[in-house]
Amino acid sequence: MSAEIGGMAVVFRLGELATTDDELERVGRLNPHLRVERAPTGELILSPPAGGWAGHCGIQFAFQVESWNRRVRYGVVYDASTGFRLPHGALRSPDLAVVAQERIDAIPMSVQMRWLPVCPDLVIEIRSPNDDADDLSAKLRMFRDNGAAVALSFDPRGTVEIHDTSGVARKHTPERIELWLPGAADPFTIELGDLYRFSSPA
Repeated sequence: MSAEIGGMAVVFRLGELATTDDELERVGRLNPHLRVERAPTGELILSPPAGGWAGHCGIQFAFQVESWNRRVRYGVVYDASTGFRLPHGALRSPDLAVVAQERIDAIPMSVQMRWLPVCPDLVIEIRSPNDDADDLSAKLRMFRDNGAAVALSFDPRGTVEIHDTSGVARKHTPERIELWLPGAADPFTIELGDLYRFSSPA
């Protein structure tokens, strides 16, 4: 099967539709260049590698999140290679996620070696040039509906969208955002100014 993703043709060696975890793992092994996820209805979601500027943004966010996490000792930070099995049946891999320590400690280590059966407390998505804004908003709502305290997307072209307990907020080119997670001793402050300068696509 061939499909057009992110402006390039990709060949998917899918076999039959992967709806179980074992089948999904098989698809991932056959297509290591793709991010393989599953919608709650069982459809496959296949994504190509991120572009250069999106990858740069991811590193910058990861540095800030991990620095904050080490200071407040909130929990565990995960990158885009981590799969989360959500309560409504989806398997999704956000660009960056944080789970509170007590929630991770409740999961046996043997289970942690596979996809995590938990919704992250914090989800960060970085919008690439080919991401549809409505689809990305829907993904943030999905994480919130499944238990995330905060889900946000960052678009270096100028918009930050935040879904939290207060509702939905869209901010245009903020230099800094302050987020509160349940049980955190201090807020997580994201510095965004340099990301706009370094990451604006043509």
